[in-house]
Amino acid sequence: MLGISAGFERVSGAWPEFVPIVRQNQFVPDRTIPRVQTCFLHELINGCDIHLPDVEKRERNPELERRCQRLQKEQDNREYRRMVHNVDKTSQQQDYFSVGKDLREMNRQMVSVFNFVITVGGAFAFGYKAIEYSFNGDTFMMQMIGGLVLATVVFFADLYFLLKENS
Repeated sequence: MLGISAGFERVSGAWPEFVPIVRQNQFVPDRTIPRVQTCFLHELINGCDIHLPDVEKRERNPELERRCQRLQKEQDNREYRRMVHNVDKTSQQQDYFSVGKDLREMNRQMVSVFNFVITVGGAFAFGYKAIEYSFNGDTFMMQMIGGLVLATVVFFADLYFLLKENS
């Protein structure tokens, strides 16, 4: 509830007959207020205070409090296990002598590297030959620059996708 006494003191000259009614917290119909002077809201509430009611602090049920603490501990334990699930190797059953899995992983990495080298080499060859077929005369320097530029672009693009796949 706003304290209205300070705000209406400032504009009491505009509505002198309505100030006592407002101070008594009575209802004033809009049609009875004269339209003599324009008064803005910020002028009315300037200097007013806000009076808020006090909040009552209720005691929590002890059974609810115990249950909340138990649930919080369970949540903390789940979060801790999730954070350290790949650090603690004793909790995971893993066969350290699984040769097949290691060979499959090595084969996959070798295929990725081979594909990487072939792609970059092919881009260099394309850039080199494209310059050769486009221009006449001695264009060895331009061929090397064109091949290296194209190979560099493909190198970084392929490196991005290789790292994205393996991470």
